[in-house]
Amino acid sequence: MEKQFYFVSIQPASGGFGMYQANNQDQGEYCDESCITEILNADEYYELGIDELPGGVEDITGKIYGEPTKVYAVINDNDVSYVGFNEKK
Repeated sequence: MEKQFYFVSIQPASGGFGMYQANNQDQGEYCDESCITEILNADEYYELGIDELPGGVEDITGKIYGEPTKVYAVINDNDVSYVGFNEKK
């Protein structure tokens, strides 16, 4: 059976200190690895811990409360944001 994932939003943590917070709420909508790129819908995206990151993109893995299974840096119009995907259990 192919792994299934659900989308997780990531934003800076309210406490600061360079930490981030993931919203790990399972909304009941799943996709396999092949549709993750469709969901990202970005000019550029990089999987943290896997891909080589360009300048200006920080590897925030280990700095995310409730860190998801997969974390991506998404670049649109030179603006970097971070999103994740958790594996359905």
